[in-house]
Amino acid sequence: MTRYSQIFLFSLKYTFFCVVIAALLFLWNRLRNKRKAGVFFVFALLAFFSAIRCNVGSDYFNYYLTYIGIPDYFNTFKDVIKNGYQFGFLALSYLTSKVFGGQYTIFWIVSIIVSIGTYLIFVRYSKQPVISTIFWILSGFYLISNNLLKQYLAMMILMFAFFQLLKRRYIFYFILVLIASFFHITALIVGLIFLGARLVSLSKQGIEISLLIAGVIAIFIKPILEILLRIRIFSKYQIYFNNMQSGGVRYIGSSAISILIYLTLLIFIIKRYKDHLDDQMKIYLKMNIIGILILVISLRFMYLSRLSYYFFQFLPLLMSEVFEKINLFETKTNKRAIKGWLIFGGVIYCLVFTMFSGENYYYNYGTIFNDVPVSVQEYIGR
Repeated sequence: MTRYSQIFLFSLKYTFFCVVIAALLFLWNRLRNKRKAGVFFVFALLAFFSAIRCNVGSDYFNYYLTYIGIPDYFNTFKDVIKNGYQFGFLALSYLTSKVFGGQYTIFWIVSIIVSIGTYLIFVRYSKQPVISTIFWILSGFYLISNNLLKQYLAMMILMFAFFQLLKRRYIFYFILVLIASFFHITALIVGLIFLGARLVSLSKQGIEISLLIAGVIAIFIKPILEILLRIRIFSKYQIYFNNMQSGGVRYIGSSAISILIYLTLLIFIIKRYKDHLDDQMKIYLKMNIIGILILVISLRFMYLSRLSYYFFQFLPLLMSEVFEKINLFETKTNKRAIKGWLIFGGVIYCLVFTMFSGENYYYNYGTIFNDVPVSVQEYIGR
């Protein structure tokens, strides 16, 4: 079987898995009518699958080597902090190794942190935690959390920071942004963008102008990055710049599909509920628009697409708001139709996103019970 056949087959399997989880959540709520309990059960289940995974994603082996090598490289926690600016994951690995030991424990710890953190966000800030959980899974964030450990931890912390920003608790906001940057330096850039998120226009003309600006930035992205990489704390990403690439036809095609899906969704929401948009819904819309703009820019430099994840992670909260508006302002027939199409669109996006992620060697789910950690080269050579 060719590699792309494996990617497609895994995408189908993974999408089916997501649909089953969504169905279980709906069934739980229908039978027990305890939404928070159902969401907690799903996140506990997902945490277990994440904890026992093996060779899921191209970064898995690097994290594994980092964790098992901690005792050989650092004698004290102070040594870890002195290692470099992005010491967050190293510090977490050091503490995990000292307290629990074990060969794979870091993956258990991160899985628990991700599940509890995301659960708390949805329970606290989502009007419909069930809907947010379903779209979190379908929009690829569970997939991301299994590979981009450092960035996902930074993303989750920044999400908590964002709600502090909305409450004008600026000291707490900047502290959380700083902590997030210890895991992934890009959090500093995103933290600054968050400050200006409210300036994004939701009008048709505003979106068109924003897309035009994104296109211009994409044209001049190389000199912009050259300036940014001169800053010492960003200099470690020089290796990505040296291999600057658009990602080829496959990346551009899949990204164009993603941009089209997101734009269609956001335009539909704005047009249909423009007279009922509250402040919370508006800010979620704006965050997703920024994600689209970054995805447009990434067509010239594919690695920037990871920045869009920081903003698209607000989609599950936005969909919660949308389903609330559907319940309030649509007829019974329209309710079922619109909800059905939105969930169907989420399933299609899940399939597309998973196939694209296959380029990052996301076409396998192994466990520590039937596999052993190997490098990407070894995995491909099997």
